[in-house]
Amino acid sequence: MLDIVIMNADFLYLGELVEEFFHQRRVGKAFSIIENNGITGWEVWFQVEFASFLSQHSTEPEWWREWPVEFDGRIEKEHLFCRPDFIIRKKAGVKNPMPHWKLSSIPKQESVFQT
Repeated sequence: MLDIVIMNADFLYLGELVEEFFHQRRVGKAFSIIENNGITGWEVWFQVEFASFLSQHSTEPEWWREWPVEFDGRIEKEHLFCRPDFIIRKKAGVKNPMPHWKLSSIPKQESVFQT
C-alpha cells in the first residue's frame, strides 16, 4: 500500500511540474509557432527547454537526461538497457521509488546498443 501512496505522490509532483512548464506563456507561444509552421525536429528544443525549466525550478528536482536504465528481465528479454528522455525525482524524495529499475553507471556502449 505504501508503494501506491508513494507512486501517487510522485505522479502528482511530476504532473505539477509538467503543468507549470506548459503554462508558461513563452512555451505556449513557441508551440503555436511550431504547429502553425509545420516545424519538425522540435523535440530537441522541447528537451532543452524542459531541462532548463527543471534546473531553475524552486523545488530543485533531481533529473537526468538519457541516463541508461537497466531492464530487470521480467518483461524485456532482448535489450538490457533503455535511455528515457528524462528521469525526474523530487529532491529528498524516496531513495528507490522503482526498485525494479536499476539506474546504472554508464554501461559499455556495446551492451546498450545491441542489435
